[in-house]
Amino acid sequence: EYEAFKAEVKEKLSAQESQILEIVQTLKIMAAKQDDMSADLKAILYLFLVKNRKP
Repeated sequence: EYEAFKAEVKEKLSAQESQILEIVQTLKIMAAKQDDMSADLKAILYLFLVKNRKP
């Protein structure tokens, strides 16, 4: 019975580890997308400011 319990706990921990790794991967992707968006917004702002600069 103890061995069965150990196996069940190990299985649950393994499943949780897989879920955590998936979440971490998703967060990395989201962070990369945010970096891209930030760069795009900076470029847009720069172009806007250059276009609307008073001589």
